[in-house]
Amino acid sequence: MKHWITRISLGLVVVGLLALAGSCNPFDPLAAAGKSGLKLYWVSENAVYRSDLDGSNIETIDDTLVATTLYDMAIDPENKKIYWSDTNNFDVYRADYDGSNRVKVLDSASAYRFDVDPYNDKIYWTSGNNDIHRNNLDGTGFETVFTAPVNIGDIALDLVNERIYWSAGATIYHGPLGAPLVVDDSFPDPGANITQIALDIPGGKIYWVDFAAPVIKKANLDGTNITSISPSSARGFAVDAYEGKIYWSVPTASGGMRILRRGTDISGSSETVIDFGAPNEAYGLVLNLWP
Repeated sequence: MKHWITRISLGLVVVGLLALAGSCNPFDPLAAAGKSGLKLYWVSENAVYRSDLDGSNIETIDDTLVATTLYDMAIDPENKKIYWSDTNNFDVYRADYDGSNRVKVLDSASAYRFDVDPYNDKIYWTSGNNDIHRNNLDGTGFETVFTAPVNIGDIALDLVNERIYWSAGATIYHGPLGAPLVVDDSFPDPGANITQIALDIPGGKIYWVDFAAPVIKKANLDGTNITSISPSSARGFAVDAYEGKIYWSVPTASGGMRILRRGTDISGSSETVIDFGAPNEAYGLVLNLWP
C-alpha cells in the first residue's frame, strides 16, 4: 500500500542513501533485491490472506474474527507487522506477518483508511469524514490533527522525509508529520474522486485511484505530469516500484473479485494475478517487499 515503495537503480540507491544521511528512519532501497518470499496481502469481509506476488501459495492467515467487515491494511517492515481495519466494529488490529500474535490497536475508532509510523509510535487514520486523527500504537493519545473542507479519501505516509499525503475530493495535500498537520503543498485532479493513494518516494512519484473516471493515475510528487495508467474502479490498490508493477482488485460479473497487475510505465496489458469466485472479495491490498 503506501509508504514503503522502493525502486532499484543506481541513481535511486544514491538518493536513498542521501536521504538516510539526514534521517533517523531506517530505509533500505536494496531491501527487496534478490530476495524470495515477497508477499501480497489483502482482506475480505472477515479474513486476512496472503500469496506470492504471482498469486500462487494463497494462505489464510486470520479468519477468527466474527461479525467483521475488514477493509484497509498497512505494513510495518521495521517490526515485521501487518495492520488491518474492521469497519463494522470500528477496530484496527496488528499481527505478525503470518497472522500470529494479533492485538487490537484501536477500539471503536471507526478507522476507514489509515497508515502507520512505527518510528514515532503513531497511527494516522480517518473515518471517512473530513477529519484526520492519530493515536499512539497502543491506542492511547487520541488527537484530531486536521479537518478538511470535504471528506478524506486516503492517507499515505512518507517516513523517509517525515511527511503525510492525503486526498480530499479531487485534491491531494501534503505537509510535515505532526500535530496539527499543516498543508504546505497540494495539487488538484479536476473532476476526480480520489479514493486511494500510494507513494514511490525514491522514484518521485505518487499514484492514486480516481473512482469517478474511473482510472488509476500517477504523477510527480508535485502533481506535474499526470498520466493515466489503467481504467479501473479499483477496490484495493498497491504499487511495487521495485518491479515497476501496480496491483489492484476489481469486482467481476460473477460477484467475486479479481486481482490484476500491470507495469507502471504502461507497458503491456493487464494480467490476472488471482480470480476469486463469488462471494470472495479483496480489499486493502498491501505488498511485503521486506520478508
